[in-house]
Order: sequence, then structure tokens, then C-alpha cells
Amino acid sequence: MKQRIEYIDAIKGLAIFLMVMGHAIAWNYDDYNAVCNFHPEQTINVKMGGDLVTYLFFPYAIIFYGIRFFDV
Repeated sequence: MKQRIEYIDAIKGLAIFLMVMGHAIAWNYDDYNAVCNFHPEQTINVKMGGDLVTYLFFPYAIIFYGIRFFDV
């Protein structure tokens, strides 16, 4: 049996957490365009939610891509 690399498991756990949080924030919006598109008339809540989704979605995709070869 292979020895598990603990920090790889921790990185995978962080990526899963970011994925769940990003989806939870995105599902709170009725209009998905409000999450991704930024218009001057949008309230600060919508703009901040869009920023959060952007900063949560992209890192976990990169993390999953980077650790996909580690079969632990």
C-alpha cells in the first residue's frame, strides 16, 4: 500500500472547500448574469458576490488541475 502524502490531501480538501463555497454563493443568485457581469447600476452586494465567486472558482480549478497526477 502506498504511503499517503498528507499535504496533498490537505490541498485537495482546500480545493473541495473552495468549490463548495463558490457554488453555494453562486446558487444564492436568481440571475446568473449578475454573478459574472458587472454593471455600474448593480448594488455593492452583487458586485462583491461576483468577486467572491470569481476568486473561489478559479483557484480550485487550478488546484485540481495541478494535483491530478498525485494518486494518493
